Amino acid sequence: MKLALFSCLIAGITAAANEGALGICAGTDKEFTVGFLNANYPTIPKDLTKGTHWYTHPGLASGICNVKDVKACENVCRSVEGCNYFSMSHTQACYACFIHKTCDAPSTKIGPKYKTYELLATPKAPAGSEFAGNGICHGTDSEFTTAFLNAKYPNVPKALTKGTHWYTHNGLASGICHVRDIAACEKVCDAVEGCNYFSISLTQNCYACFIHKTCDKSRTEIGARYHNYKFLHPTAAPTTAPTTRIREKFAWGTWTLNMKGSSYTHGWKTTVHQGGFHSDTFVVKEIRAGSRSGSPAQVSADSCKQRFRLPGVEALYTGDGQYVRTLSCDNQNARVVSKSFVPNVGAKFGEWNIQMKGSGYTHNWKTVQWTGKANGFMVKEILSGDKTVPAAAQEAASSCKNRFNLPGVEALYSDQGEFIRTLSCDNQDAHVLHAALSEMKDVELKLAVNMGRAQFNAAAQAALKAKIAAQLGVAAANIELKIVDSRRLLEAAAGSLNVIAIVKVPVNAIQVALKKIAAPAFAAATGAKVTEVVQDIVKTSAPTPAPTMPPTAVLGNAVCPNTYCTYQNGKTTVFEKTDKNEKWHCQKTAAGCTCVCHASLKCALRHETLSGYKKTLYHC
Repeated sequence: MKLALFSCLIAGITAAANEGALGICAGTDKEFTVGFLNANYPTIPKDLTKGTHWYTHPGLASGICNVKDVKACENVCRSVEGCNYFSMSHTQACYACFIHKTCDAPSTKIGPKYKTYELLATPKAPAGSEFAGNGICHGTDSEFTTAFLNAKYPNVPKALTKGTHWYTHNGLASGICHVRDIAACEKVCDAVEGCNYFSISLTQNCYACFIHKTCDKSRTEIGARYHNYKFLHPTAAPTTAPTTRIREKFAWGTWTLNMKGSSYTHGWKTTVHQGGFHSDTFVVKEIRAGSRSGSPAQVSADSCKQRFRLPGVEALYTGDGQYVRTLSCDNQNARVVSKSFVPNVGAKFGEWNIQMKGSGYTHNWKTVQWTGKANGFMVKEILSGDKTVPAAAQEAASSCKNRFNLPGVEALYSDQGEFIRTLSCDNQDAHVLHAALSEMKDVELKLAVNMGRAQFNAAAQAALKAKIAAQLGVAAANIELKIVDSRRLLEAAAGSLNVIAIVKVPVNAIQVALKKIAAPAFAAATGAKVTEVVQDIVKTSAPTPAPTMPPTAVLGNAVCPNTYCTYQNGKTTVFEKTDKNEKWHCQKTAAGCTCVCHASLKCALRHETLSGYKKTLYHC
């Protein structure tokens, strides 16, 4: 959530604002439009002030009414990226807090009782440094030349900052433009051998990070809003084995949002967002017609412009930028009134489609596809030298350390602790946005394979898996084979090998798969006769607690008093009294058809066709 990030920034600053001229910084209304502020900072008015919403006074400025508090207005300005000035009044309606990037023309024409203020701040030093003074450590440009930095540290600008390349300001210092991040500048200094000081500004162009060996003189004529810091080289601690640490956990589930519009809500009054995470926040954004935003709501935005002459459409997003749904044309002031999150209960197995983001880029991990069991995900930091992680992760962590002097690599894990993949070096703050699941369940096939145990080697098993996979449209990796004692499968042909195949099938494809398995083409293509199929296998760990399990032979249980079945022309039909809630097992027997009952049974109907093929389905 943007506000939380900015709150951290505020906490790290010794607050100060320089009181300037009377009036309002006029002509700055286009520096921050209401559309931009609502899209990126929707909660600031209510969270930081007594006001309720953003507004623009045409030709003047944008801000919030009813603030009437200099400190609150200062915090608003600090929270909006690019704000360097603010104007406000305690005595003139609407007691607004206006924010500005520039203040070239303070005007008292409309705001005679307003005052302008310039942000002046001494940013707090990060944990590995201490504040040294104002300005830039000048005369250090020859300590680190551009040629030296490009030769020895060519990747540092892009790997550690938002900048692109090294440069030298003659007579001043060498560094990187567009960094605007004290912690990132400290990492740059740490990465360059011999760096003992760094200078940076969050508010003065080009927002550079300069690095220095010495800082005998600080210059403020050029860097009036720069500050310099002494890098405290950490004392080497006794060597210990590095350990992987969890950076963030994401519990998977479903959000229900209650929403409101100024006059109607149509179909979005109650919005359900499946596949979200417990940490999600939500924001309503304005998608403007013709903006080519790439948003799924862009077509609707263009339609609102053409049909109703409205600027665009309102759409719901998570605070991290994940599209949820399109709402209404841009005249409803849509907002979230309340929301609730219900976590998924129990890990689910299937094919996962995981959407991710990084602070600067994602390379090839924006969308991660993975098959496995999970109820959420974790982003872990794997440190260089950690031998407890997979070899691929060890190699990536070492590369990040050697090439960029970063501590390691970020990796994605399931909440069950299973490694999924490495992401980027440890500077991207990788974040899981959304996860969609195509759930899979086990279907068990009892097969008679016409070969001996010795013949059924690894190659033969791989071939059988491939044939089954081709017939059912699943991955061979989702098939498990087990050889069983032939005496346990009496239906199998004499001399054949009895094999159980456990196939993981997408839930929405199970019925189609069962039809394919029952078709003669399946046996012809795989070379294996299907003797029985069990759907929705229930696995329990031993020993099984009460109730007591039935005898080994299921038909050894007592005949059901209220449930019975019939068998005719290869079709088994079960009749039961639903109010009795009996737990039964019914199948064809020599007597015709028999139903037995026991508390541990799962309402299993075992079908048997005239050819001898069996299929067991559970109903409770």
